[in-house]
Amino acid sequence: MLPRPATLVRALTENPAVKWAAATAERVLPPLAAVCMRILGPILLVVACALIGACAWIFFAMLMPESRPDNVWSVAGLAWAAVYGAAALLVVDIFFNYWMAVRTTSYAEDVARDDEDAAMSAAKVCRRCNAPKPERCHHCSVCKRCVLKMDHHCPWLNNCVGHHNHRYFVVFLVYVSLACILFTCFSAPYAPDAFFPFAPWPHAVARDAFLFCFLVTTLLGLLLSGMAGWHVYLAVVRGETQLEWMENAEASPPATSEFNLGWRENLAVVLNTAARPWWYVLLPLPVPPVGNGFMYETAASRAIALRTLHRGDGDEASVPLRRGSSDVHLSEIIVA
Repeated sequence: MLPRPATLVRALTENPAVKWAAATAERVLPPLAAVCMRILGPILLVVACALIGACAWIFFAMLMPESRPDNVWSVAGLAWAAVYGAAALLVVDIFFNYWMAVRTTSYAEDVARDDEDAAMSAAKVCRRCNAPKPERCHHCSVCKRCVLKMDHHCPWLNNCVGHHNHRYFVVFLVYVSLACILFTCFSAPYAPDAFFPFAPWPHAVARDAFLFCFLVTTLLGLLLSGMAGWHVYLAVVRGETQLEWMENAEASPPATSEFNLGWRENLAVVLNTAARPWWYVLLPLPVPPVGNGFMYETAASRAIALRTLHRGDGDEASVPLRRGSSDVHLSEIIVA
């Protein structure tokens, strides 16, 4: 007679060898994964730039010239010129936002070094890196530092997505998804001939190079579109990071983000329309985030501020809208 599954599982979990293996894996695997991520990061940067550059080269060297109408002043010709210009701007925007997401860090210690008031507003100190640890801040095991408003560590950026580069990361995902869709649509008519090696191929780009980029953009377009939609949903609809979503989903009952101001305000925070016009997102221009990453506006603080303004008790400049704006006494600091 075979043992019951529950009995078998209990016997395995209580086995000393199994316990030792689980404890060893829990102790060894995270540092090993962090080392692998640090080694893999620069390689993935080169791969990402090479893929984007190769697809852009095929698009402008083959797809666009071969789709050009004979009469460039016709409606079709003007539409072709508009697509050409939009695609060129899209490529520039992709490389710009990718570069900014790679180069822009969100380390708490950097902000605290330049802003003493921000450092004093943090109620926690990280036990690993001794940096101030305000709300929405997490320690990254790969970067070995605390990251403000940390979303996740992205190996394709070789950097953490946090307060200062979150906008660039989301915009990059949206634009590279649109570029993959555009490339796939323009290259689809050439795909049947590319798949058959005996079919004629009178084009400026080698068949294998075209076929490789076509498959990559088609598959990545589906994957990146889902990722872009997910991150836009988190940032705009829910007003939270990926780590906060995981924490809120594990709560009992599931919690909602206190930093959710509504989709319009969340979008304004992501794009920082208070500092720059919304159309800056269409151009390769740097845009700073809202605040320094130590203090964030919450739905409750906004509601109190709006009630105060409606009663006429103060003006917008005098109403505290952000958490953690007051200094924290040394006796209240928590090591976490």
